[in-house]
Amino acid sequence: MLKADILSQYATIDANDCAIECANTDHCIGFQMLYGTGNCNLLTMVRGYNFDVSQCEYYLKQSTNVTITGRTLTSNIDVVLQNAVYDSQEPCPDGWTNLNTTCYLNVSQSTCNEYASFLEASYNDGCNIPLMNVTYNCLDRTFKLGSYTDGHYCLKVISKWPDSINIGSMKQFEFANQYCYNQTGGYLASIHSQDENDDIHTHCLRSMNYIGLMAPKKNYAYWADTSTLNSFNFTVMNNGSGHWRTTMDAHLSVTSFQSLACKQNAMATMTKIT
Repeated sequence: MLKADILSQYATIDANDCAIECANTDHCIGFQMLYGTGNCNLLTMVRGYNFDVSQCEYYLKQSTNVTITGRTLTSNIDVVLQNAVYDSQEPCPDGWTNLNTTCYLNVSQSTCNEYASFLEASYNDGCNIPLMNVTYNCLDRTFKLGSYTDGHYCLKVISKWPDSINIGSMKQFEFANQYCYNQTGGYLASIHSQDENDDIHTHCLRSMNYIGLMAPKKNYAYWADTSTLNSFNFTVMNNGSGHWRTTMDAHLSVTSFQSLACKQNAMATMTKIT
């Protein structure tokens, strides 16, 4: 059983549908299937758990691994919980207030006591946990580390797969997204700021590049990573000027693009500020 706040309720009997709704909902970190009711609960502010093998209705978002200096977790569930609490990878968890010396959350003592012991929560007219100093890094120097409006990410532009590879029944963008993951551990990049756009454009290998905005039909597009659409949402191919297009010239084939822009969350290392 997860100890968390209910963000909202969503009508579905399908866990995959609920997972998609959670991915598209700000601050959702997991969900609970309410089997037999036709609904699921979207969860936020996750803080602890009671393990019961008979309870399989809880799901947590797969967050990027967070390392906290001096803290060793031996349970995989504890690791997943810690990653979920620090999903924003900021000095304080999402929803907490940075008081310069500690992170503060205005909740009751009983709620504060529900935080897993390794999170070091204590109650003093509200809940307090250690404030963190955070450093970000990528797997290696072939990635571009960037801090943008939507978070801290590692970008890498790679050559397209060889034309000799048969993608079978997969759609082009599905294979491209999977190829990004196989080669870099990330997925086709979404773009949410001019800085992020500039970094990707600077590292593009050639003029024809694939990024992660899918445009399956006219006037409809979405980011492959389910992030929110904004003013930088024009994509599929780069004409060399840093602008992106959702259409392709009739004389070009889908194999004309030559590289993929891939993106993954940066790895965060945290140190308690004492």
